Amino acid sequence: MTATAGRFVWHELRTVDIAAAPGFYQQLFGWTTEEYPMGRLIRAGDTVIGGISEVKLGLGGHWTPYVGADDVDAVATAAAAAGGIVTTGRPADVPGAGRIAPILDPDRSIFCSFAPERPAGTAPTGFVWDRLRTPDVAAAAGFYAATVGWHATVAPGRDAAVFDAPDGTRVAEAIAVDAGAPTGWLPFVGVADLDAARATATRLGGTAGEAADIAGVGSYAIVTDPEGATVAAFQPVA
Repeated sequence: MTATAGRFVWHELRTVDIAAAPGFYQQLFGWTTEEYPMGRLIRAGDTVIGGISEVKLGLGGHWTPYVGADDVDAVATAAAAAGGIVTTGRPADVPGAGRIAPILDPDRSIFCSFAPERPAGTAPTGFVWDRLRTPDVAAAAGFYAATVGWHATVAPGRDAAVFDAPDGTRVAEAIAVDAGAPTGWLPFVGVADLDAARATATRLGGTAGEAADIAGVGSYAIVTDPEGATVAAFQPVA
């Protein structure tokens, strides 16, 4: 088993306006971007942490997390058997990147199974956590256990869970949401000043929710960019 199996190895912003989208995040998080064959690479400092690519008009902007896999084809097969959908029909090789399978889980939350040639790096102002918003935490736990091999610890009330990769590394969480509330994967990005990030998002034409505290960990706010893609700005405790 590789060190990246079951861990988040990439995050991709899918946007209908690849020329305009980088500017929002450059000012919000201090990232830089550079062109590459599939779109743009995102850097936090000198570290490549993700990418930006175009999506068809009408699908809307969104962030997609990529989960590392030793065998993408096996993950795709398991996902289909567990009620997911491989949106491209089958996995594919992306030259210079790796083998990939975009998957919709049973709640239609998108993620990619990915065997990268080179996984993204980590940085304090990069992606630090991922949260799945779902109407059925227990069902989601079962799906991701069957597909990417996560071990889930579900809270007694079945309204939350944490996910551990096969090597025991804690990688994500799931929280229950009410019917009609936004679902899907929400990436968390580290910031030094949450209030400043919220103000910047609003100034740039996005929106920022109220700050919420995670006791002993930090505080965060959900930011929506001008196309509707959501990400959480997260300030850790000092």
